[in-house]
Amino acid sequence: MNKDDIVKELKEGNMRFITDKCTYPNQNKEYIKKLAKEGQKPIAVIVCCSDSRVNPVLFFDRGFGDFFIVRTAGNVLDSHAIESIEFAVNNLKTPLILVLGHTKCGAVTSAIKKQSEDVNGGAIMKSIKPAVDEANSQSGCIIENTTKNNTQNMKDILKNINFKNKVDIISGLYDLETGEVIFYEL
Repeated sequence: MNKDDIVKELKEGNMRFITDKCTYPNQNKEYIKKLAKEGQKPIAVIVCCSDSRVNPVLFFDRGFGDFFIVRTAGNVLDSHAIESIEFAVNNLKTPLILVLGHTKCGAVTSAIKKQSEDVNGGAIMKSIKPAVDEANSQSGCIIENTTKNNTQNMKDILKNINFKNKVDIISGLYDLETGEVIFYEL
């Protein structure tokens, strides 16, 4: 599948989710047995926040084996996350990476608060700080701008990795209140 086909499937699944018309594909014991026997071929790596309200399998109306999900608070990338993504792209030949931020992100909000309190945070806060700094010079909501900037910054990190296989890298935002996923710059 190419990027356009995958994004089309993601959008269709997300539309089923937000309109309460989910089909719950690939979510049964027989399919799990098939995956165990034949192996996984995820259509996308999804880099998203570890927030318990963020579940790409559900809001894209997909199932087991469809995504290789890498989750960290604030969807930040460290060496472990990057190596996991490299494994999916290089070994499983996953053709698409989606870096997905979300509204009301606690890690982003904490990074903004720590910045305003002039407190050094841990590694996650330090990873989000450039997005906060950029948002400080932008008009609009600092939380929304920081979330988008952070997602774009993580996407840029991935674009600088020399993957063995061709991979498209995109980014987007999951809205906790509506369930809608907005894709940036396709």
